[in-house]
Amino acid sequence: MTDAITTATQNLVVAFNNSTKATTSVAGQHTSITYSGPDQAVINGGPCRLVNVSVVASGAGQVKFYNSQTLNALPATSLLYVLDVNAPIGITQVGLQFSSGLCIVVDSNVSINCTYSIA
Repeated sequence: MTDAITTATQNLVVAFNNSTKATTSVAGQHTSITYSGPDQAVINGGPCRLVNVSVVASGAGQVKFYNSQTLNALPATSLLYVLDVNAPIGITQVGLQFSSGLCIVVDSNVSINCTYSIA
């Protein structure tokens, strides 16, 4: 009887931990610094999920997100998401998985930050 209760308790703890991990992944674990263009940076050097992008100052350019661990010669094939920053200031939900890493290129007169989760 004690073994069954112990096993049931362990199963509940595992289920709770898995639920917490899933919720955190969807809501975002980290928020980047604010990038003001022109700028480019590696936000995360490994697999991650881009949860949302917050436009702080909207300019006439774009913000491009690349699936890459490095800024060296970002190929067009690694471009996963482009945010047209003529959109209103505020938060844009994204929800994209980046398998290699997360790099950002910000055009002039744009300020943004993003929330992401490490995979």
